[in-house]
Parts: sequence; structure tokens; C-alpha cells
Amino acid sequence: MLLAIFAFSSSQKPPPAAILPLWHYDKIGHFGVFGLLATAWIRAGLRTPFAVLLVIAYSYLDETMQGLNPYRVFDLTDLLANSCGAIVAALAWQYWAHYRRILETRVRIPRR
Repeated sequence: MLLAIFAFSSSQKPPPAAILPLWHYDKIGHFGVFGLLATAWIRAGLRTPFAVLLVIAYSYLDETMQGLNPYRVFDLTDLLANSCGAIVAALAWQYWAHYRRILETRVRIPRR
């Protein structure tokens, strides 16, 4: 997931406006992706506060890297959406059993 975020944010061109016509769709995506990243770190065994701080630090690094790219910009609202996604997902994992059950449910793929 880290490599996918890195590859996408390092691209020379921003996503076409036709795909993301309104700014809030972009922020929803940031919120969800970085929330899942925090959840993945927690599931991997990191303590919740450390996982959240790690995701926020990576988010800052990612935005800084975008700021150095002449075709991209450092966007503070992206950083905020990323951080909020990590915090909300960590709190959901910690205190909402249904969220944990959804993510821990095995997907059964029928064999032929």
C-alpha cells in the first residue's frame, strides 16, 4: 500500500479533472486510503498511537514530496484528510467491534 501511494503521488501529472470533478472526492479518497493504512499497521502488530503517528509522518513526507514535484503541490487539506482518516480508523479499530469483524472476515473464494 505504501508503494502504491508513493507511485501515485510521484506521478508527473495530477489526476484528470474528469475523474475527480469535485475536490471533496479527493479528500474522501485520502481519508479512506490513509485510514486503511493505519488499520493495516495496527493489524500488523503496531500499537495504535504509534501506527497513527507513523501514518501521519508518512502523509507529511508524501505531501512534502509532492510539493517538490513541479506538477504537484503540497496540500495542507490533503494532510488533514490523511491524518483524520488515520485517527478515525484507529479509533474505530480500538472501540468498534463491528469494524474489526468486517476487516477480519475471511473472503471465501469457491474452487472449481
